[in-house]
Amino acid sequence: PLAMLAIGMLLADIQWKKALRNPRVYLVIAVRMILLPGILALFFRLAGFTGPAGTGKTILLIVMLGATAPTAAMVTQLAQIYLPESGHEETDERLTPEYAGMLNAATTLSAIVTMPLMMMFFLEL
Repeated sequence: PLAMLAIGMLLADIQWKKALRNPRVYLVIAVRMILLPGILALFFRLAGFTGPAGTGKTILLIVMLGATAPTAAMVTQLAQIYLPESGHEETDERLTPEYAGMLNAATTLSAIVTMPLMMMFFLEL
């Protein structure tokens, strides 16, 4: 429940124009939400994993759900505690709590579309 509260606070505080203009956000979404789960699904299929007593497909489906989940809110919370604010001139843009929050919010919103699509892809293999 606290993670959902933290994500809600992040979504309210994100500068969406800045986030949508950042090409790195799209790269993270593509790799984290589509490419890696797709590779994992293909690996499961090619390796022929079935698991014990017919429950293998269910176990693999649970693993796929974890692989398609958005980035963890804990990463954003740790960034807020340990990383400097973006106002410092020597701070790399990718090492700020704002950037961590932007990635968390973007992957959470993209999961609305990518999770069902990746599950359908996995189940159709």
